[in-house]
Amino acid sequence: MKKATIVAQAKDAASSVAALRALGVVHVEHVTVPDGADVARVKDDINLMEQAEATLSGFKDKKHFAPALKEDVYDWRKTARHVIDLYKRLEQLQEYSRRISKEIGIWQEWGDFNPDAISRLAHENIFIRLYRIPANEIKNLPQGIIIKKISRSQGVINTAVISTSEIDVGFQQLKLPRTGLKIMRQKLIEDKVVIKSIIDELQKRACCVRRLSEARKELYKQLEFHQALGGMGQAQDLVYLSGYVPQDRADMLFNEAKKEKWGIIINDPSASDDVPTLIRNPEWVSIISPVFKVLEIVPGYKEFDISLWFLVFLSVFFGILIGDAGYGFIFLCLTMFAAAKFKDAPQTRPLFALFYILSSSAIVWGILS
Repeated sequence: MKKATIVAQAKDAASSVAALRALGVVHVEHVTVPDGADVARVKDDINLMEQAEATLSGFKDKKHFAPALKEDVYDWRKTARHVIDLYKRLEQLQEYSRRISKEIGIWQEWGDFNPDAISRLAHENIFIRLYRIPANEIKNLPQGIIIKKISRSQGVINTAVISTSEIDVGFQQLKLPRTGLKIMRQKLIEDKVVIKSIIDELQKRACCVRRLSEARKELYKQLEFHQALGGMGQAQDLVYLSGYVPQDRADMLFNEAKKEKWGIIINDPSASDDVPTLIRNPEWVSIISPVFKVLEIVPGYKEFDISLWFLVFLSVFFGILIGDAGYGFIFLCLTMFAAAKFKDAPQTRPLFALFYILSSSAIVWGILS
């Protein structure tokens, strides 16, 4: 890698960054911390898209899809906000429905009554209190009150105590519900209808996942642009940025600088520079890259790349570990099935190629042993 420093006029900052992005050979190193309204706005949009994409992914594989909406008629930012709002509403309704169902379970033994009517009677000095009293304690209630047994459950009697004054019967009084049982059940039915309509709407919009993903990728490119622009240093009417370019692409960058009339310095990185690592392996070796991504292992700039040797080691180790041609054949068949199912996903090809090699290694080692 070579380190490049590019100087341009401040008025040409945006066009210079755009030209560098189009060239695609420079790993930009920010001179200053990139911030500003544009960076914050794009980050918010990315977060919005990610939330909407994750939400819709949960409805994408549901059975009995509602008819899909046409993708090409939507503003994707508006669609993402609408999806998130719908899902928040869905969560609120589901939580409210759970609470109502719990309340119905508690009060269905009491039957339907109007809590507001009980509260109004208290203003007329007619007090109705609800208690759960053990059956053998009913006889110990004080005199001068009316006792109405509503229902009985496991030795406990749901009891309404009626009196003309507030008295203590020695048991904890139940707090009245906000509404009667009939209204609770009606509200639960209404909420289920709304929940179903929201789920149907989200299922309709599940077709938007692919376009939201494309919009998110485009936003990441915008973020890189604005971060590169915001991370440039400035001295009076000049702006400058630093970055790293592959050695075999340095001439390409130099020619672009000549064309755009930039000032440019290309030299070797110093020992204190945090140089990015560019790994170029043959296609047959790069199939090990998914493993390194999972392990989050990337060799440093001055470190040795072990991709080839690790691929050989993993293949032999897997063959020894399985050591059975039958199991190897099963792995091979499963890999072929998965590869056929995900044939339209090019990003999975290195992973399947790796499993082909591992399966073949298990078969060969099983035959030899």
